[in-house]
Amino acid sequence: MTRHRRGAMLDERASSAERISALESSFRGFAERKSNEVLSPIIGLSFDPMGEAYDYYNLYSWECGFGIRYGKSRLNVKGSKCMQELLYNCSKLHFSSHRHIDKYTRELVLQLRENNVNLSKVYIIIGTFFGRIENVPFTKRYLRTLCGKISRDQADEDVKKTMDIFSDLKEKDLEFDYSVRVDGDSRIRTLMWTNGTSKLQYHHFGDVITFDTTYRTNLYDMPFGLFVGVNNHFQTVIFAGVLMRDEKVESFNWVFKEFVKMMGGKNLVTILTGPWKLPFSRFSRYVTKWAKPYFSGKFCAKQTSTQRSESANHMLKNYIPSGCPMNLFVKQYNKLLFDRDQEEGFQEKRTRLGGAVLKVNLPIEKHASRIYTRTMFEILLHMRVWIVRAYGYGLLSHNKGHVRA
Repeated sequence: MTRHRRGAMLDERASSAERISALESSFRGFAERKSNEVLSPIIGLSFDPMGEAYDYYNLYSWECGFGIRYGKSRLNVKGSKCMQELLYNCSKLHFSSHRHIDKYTRELVLQLRENNVNLSKVYIIIGTFFGRIENVPFTKRYLRTLCGKISRDQADEDVKKTMDIFSDLKEKDLEFDYSVRVDGDSRIRTLMWTNGTSKLQYHHFGDVITFDTTYRTNLYDMPFGLFVGVNNHFQTVIFAGVLMRDEKVESFNWVFKEFVKMMGGKNLVTILTGPWKLPFSRFSRYVTKWAKPYFSGKFCAKQTSTQRSESANHMLKNYIPSGCPMNLFVKQYNKLLFDRDQEEGFQEKRTRLGGAVLKVNLPIEKHASRIYTRTMFEILLHMRVWIVRAYGYGLLSHNKGHVRA
């Protein structure tokens, strides 16, 4: 015998971007209702997906002091869920349903963790959105579990995500470039990248660079190296970044050759690095002992050590969380570059609009104020220098703002 059905029940209603959800409607009407409850369920409420109904009643249960859980459900002839019970529970202090974090809070947690905000601070920040820390509808332990899941999700298909980021960067910046060296198993051994702005900065300020690999707090414990220089505002500028699996001579040879190739073939003039890393490491004891005589007569832009690279690596720690995957490392590195560009833009504006403040009003000082940036001009004035006064006025000593013949 064939069972006769009156008709198939409909699937759940498709979501509509134009439709205002019940949760959003309650938030909007809260100020007008002037009541203590944000949510006020009434007969006739409708929802698009089941998850929206669960979020609504879960938040309502938290507000009223009880929890909810899924009950019985029913499927239609197509196998789609057409009925779902939501049951309340008043037997626990911390209800399991309240460990559920809505998608907006989840996104906030993701952004905070990506920007290296620690777990305790994340929980405190979320507490401010709920009035106080006691009102947060989930425990700190559950937040830690969520952060672990976020880290695992970020690490999935890490290389593919990294290459996708590089593709996006290439579309936005035609001068963006990267180079990869792989081993026999097609695993990444060395990955280096740069962008158009960094190439331009190297063209102008690449006479002296420092290179050091001191940053290792990524998922693979790979040393991270930075090619760093100084611009005309005496600011640290970053020319390129490189992730390396090892610090062998072979790897450094590849890195330096690829760096020159990326920079359009402009060879390195002066490079400062950790003496134990380069192929001529056997001369390291002389580099340390005879540092100042060695630099005599060579332009180094006041760089006589790898301090610039070490400082840039230290800046990275403010952007990149420990143990992060490669794709997140690249994203946060680009944020560091953006902030450095903003700082340089501020100094450019400061020089253009503010100009230099003259101290002794000499012709040579006026000339220097026109050709130097404001920062470099101020550095010049703070140095104890002898200034030869123009037009035969004699030799003057400029010291602490006083001029004497």
